Amino acid sequence: MSQILLGKPKDWVLYSELHFPKLTVHLKSQASEVACNVCGSILKEGNGLVARRINGNIAFLCSHHL
Repeated sequence: MSQILLGKPKDWVLYSELHFPKLTVHLKSQASEVACNVCGSILKEGNGLVARRINGNIAFLCSHHL
C-alpha cells in the first residue's frame, strides 16, 4: 500500500520508528596500570601510591616506601 504526501510534513510529529546508529569512537591510549617502582605493588584498597619527582624522573611509590 503506497501513501501519497499531500502537504508539507508537520514539525511537531514524533518519529518513533527512526533509528540513528551511533558512530563508533576508537580511542587510542597508551595508559597502563600504575605500580610501585620499588616493590611492584599496584593501587588497591589499603595501599596508596604517590608520584614523586626524583632526579628529574617521576617515580611511583607505595605507602610502604615513602
